[in-house]
Amino acid sequence: MKILKGYTKNLHRPETSIVERYIAEEAIEFCSEYIERAKPVGLPESRHDDRVGGKGSRGLHVITQSLEDLLQAHLYVLNNSNEVFPYILQHEGLVKQSNPKMSKNWVLKKHNKIFFDWFKDTIFANENASETLRKLADGPKRNVITWQGYNINKYSFYTKAQDEKSTMQNNGVTLRAESQHFASIHDDNPCVASIPYFGFINEIWELNYVKFTICVFKCKWVDNNTGVQTDDVGFTLVDLKKLAYQDDPFIMAEQAKHVFYVQDLCDERWSVVLHGKTIGVNVEDDDSYIHSYISPLSTQMTPNVVREEEADDVHANRNDHDEGELINIV
Repeated sequence: MKILKGYTKNLHRPETSIVERYIAEEAIEFCSEYIERAKPVGLPESRHDDRVGGKGSRGLHVITQSLEDLLQAHLYVLNNSNEVFPYILQHEGLVKQSNPKMSKNWVLKKHNKIFFDWFKDTIFANENASETLRKLADGPKRNVITWQGYNINKYSFYTKAQDEKSTMQNNGVTLRAESQHFASIHDDNPCVASIPYFGFINEIWELNYVKFTICVFKCKWVDNNTGVQTDDVGFTLVDLKKLAYQDDPFIMAEQAKHVFYVQDLCDERWSVVLHGKTIGVNVEDDDSYIHSYISPLSTQMTPNVVREEEADDVHANRNDHDEGELINIV
């Protein structure tokens, strides 16, 4: 009632004022929603719009992948789905309960091995499960669409093979992920840390779940123990020949950040990591680009500049002796 009373401007005819202003507000709201969804006429569309949501750009092929690789990619999708996460915790608890004497490392491997079948049986036995969960439980189709180029997150990504044909470098990728590190197979207290991983894209897949598709990058990752270091001035260096983590090659395309590698002139084994610039965004408006290119030297080397309003003779005076006198020679 308070809102409706606020519409009253003519105290002699309050009902008319309320109706008139209410209809005007509804009309404006409807028009604003319509205009937001409408396609503009006569206005140029940015060619970079498809690089936000995700779209293949070149090199379309349909390939029948091996079952082992397909299940590996499918497992990564399940582990990174918010709807599936409660089921992952439930299944890990059941595996731990059935094997109380086994280490966490063993429980994790056992969980990854048998989770597919348990998840599928659990979802299809639940009548209230969502359509998304049912399609994820059913798994992706064996025939996979592959791309040589893919645009997403305002970045343009290429595979390593496609980059060799191009003058630009678009295969570099980085991901900051939380992972469990076990000291040994009997370690029950793994260390959980958020670590950046660096690598390059080997293949680009679109997993088909009938109702939706999910793009994943199959990458080769640099070993963080022996292939990544930071130099004296703060730049990250990687050795692209020291690869590891063959059991975890997949990441979801929406998680990827673009980087490129510049060979270190002091040591050819190492490459300097530089973060890529998002496409279709001004440098001034792209915070990630600005922060990525701040040089470590910028806070250490500040030039000593004399202000114009300061007198020059102040900086030229000597104070090491006071002998003699100044004489103006005409």
